[in-house]
Amino acid sequence: MFSNRKKGDIVLGFKIRPASLNVRGPTTPVVAGEMVSLTCTVEGARPAANITWYNRSEVIGPQPQTTMDLMSDGTYRTASSLVLVASRYDHKGEFFCKGINEVLRKRLEAPLLQATTLEVLYPPAVFVTPDGTVTVQETSTVNITCVFDANPPDVTEIVWYKDGSLLQRDTTQRLETTRHPLSAVLALYNLSRQDSGIYTCHVRNAFGRGNSTTSSILNVLYPQVVKLHISSTIVSEGGENSAVSLTCEAIDGNPRNFTTVRWYRNNELVNETTEPVLHIKHANRHHGGNYSCEGRNTAGWSLRPKSEELIVHYTPGPSSILQQQDLAVKGRAVTLECRVLDLGHPQSTMFEWHKGSTMLNETGPLLHLKPVTVSTQGNYSCAAVNDIGPGPPSYFTLSAVGLCSEPFQFTISMCL
Repeated sequence: MFSNRKKGDIVLGFKIRPASLNVRGPTTPVVAGEMVSLTCTVEGARPAANITWYNRSEVIGPQPQTTMDLMSDGTYRTASSLVLVASRYDHKGEFFCKGINEVLRKRLEAPLLQATTLEVLYPPAVFVTPDGTVTVQETSTVNITCVFDANPPDVTEIVWYKDGSLLQRDTTQRLETTRHPLSAVLALYNLSRQDSGIYTCHVRNAFGRGNSTTSSILNVLYPQVVKLHISSTIVSEGGENSAVSLTCEAIDGNPRNFTTVRWYRNNELVNETTEPVLHIKHANRHHGGNYSCEGRNTAGWSLRPKSEELIVHYTPGPSSILQQQDLAVKGRAVTLECRVLDLGHPQSTMFEWHKGSTMLNETGPLLHLKPVTVSTQGNYSCAAVNDIGPGPPSYFTLSAVGLCSEPFQFTISMCL
């Protein structure tokens, strides 16, 4: 209680300063959510004093209504009641009542001021840090902290949740919790992709349970799992549909998008791109083989999947004709061999032989001519043939030794 009244002051028609100011509030702790009433009374003022309430240093608005009563000694008593709903923010907070009238203002004297302090009991207010998305690599470690404010601060329970479900301690010792006076730490070791999720915590004390108003969203990065797709696994060289697209698809991984893609044919690196599609506009015999790919994201390189075969059909390569005997001799046999280094795909099993423009009956790589006669001589050609068609032919001229021209026949007529 404050009193500025000097001994011997006489209350007549004069104006006088307030004599006292008194604030009353709860004498025991209040529970958050309860209604609390604070009263402030200023007595012995003329003219009547005005009352202003403050929450700490901030003026409370709107101000509660006040009553002014004229007392028997000619002074005024001003009273005001501040009613509020207690919250955790009011704990240990000082509510000030200020009383002042015209006399104090004109004399530039300090107003009358008194405070009362509230003690509020409340359930835990809970926060999780870091708040928001936490991006980490697979196999790394992360710490998530549950911070709480409670009165009384002695909590009876701290539990963790992942995606809304109670987080169970596993048998691999990858999860560890540590408790501190006003916080708890969840440590996750050797992170796996299954650890991605939203982490929250709940804390309980004698006055209730508090759920965290923030959360840690764990985003665990890991390499992709890829699969190779070939638009057409069988094409023909030079055909209308010889274009092929190879697609390296990420069927799993975080993130899914590629930063780099490597392409392999028969286990040898043939290209490195930033796009997941490799285009072959005109596939030829050199493009055939077993293809695979591997992708890279911010977590690293994927494993290479099972390879896929691209089959390019094409005609056999050029042929050459070899005479197996040194000389073709009259009356003896001679063999011509059709040699082809590249039998095409699918491989050739048949050959076409021609003498001049006439197709011969032989379909194998060896042409046996016996016996050698004048009619055996001439120009021969051969080509290997597969399902796609014949390859480029080769030509050979067979000449024999020991052969003469056909006898020249003539008739002599004599006239007698």
